[in-house]
Amino acid sequence: MKANRISGLFLCASTTMMLWTGVAMSAELPRQGTVNYVIHYVMKPINTIDVDKLGKAVALEMVGTTANMEGKPLMDKMIAHCVAIKIDSGKAQYMNGGCTMTDKDGDRIFTIFDTRELVGALPRFGCGTHTITNGSGKYKGITGKEPFNCLILPSASGQGWSGMDIEHQMTYKFE
Repeated sequence: MKANRISGLFLCASTTMMLWTGVAMSAELPRQGTVNYVIHYVMKPINTIDVDKLGKAVALEMVGTTANMEGKPLMDKMIAHCVAIKIDSGKAQYMNGGCTMTDKDGDRIFTIFDTRELVGALPRFGCGTHTITNGSGKYKGITGKEPFNCLILPSASGQGWSGMDIEHQMTYKFE
């Protein structure tokens, strides 16, 4: 009888520990996966070089918020902050730069992007590609690719401000 009680207590304790471990692990990020999210940006020109008929280069600061399109926590409610350069000179028309996404805990993901890189993108994601280079905190070791689609929004008249919604399809892994 005493052995059954001890076995029962051991079984109850080990089951509880397994459940706690499962809860802790479910709070962690999957080690790899695909996430669909959108960033709602406001863009402000910082500086412009405009040489009539030769070309134009515009340095932009972009700030926005992310929204996971599937209602999941990864890439949801983060602050996105980018610095970009937009080039318009003859056949050279592109934009590239670097971004950081910061979550509520202060952990970050850093990406670089280029609108000329379209390798592997689905047709509707034909605007460019982000490359995830690394992260901090819970995102340390993250890498991956994010083809993206651009929806340019109306600009504020005479102020230079503009908006853009950028839909991403992020494929990532932790190394």
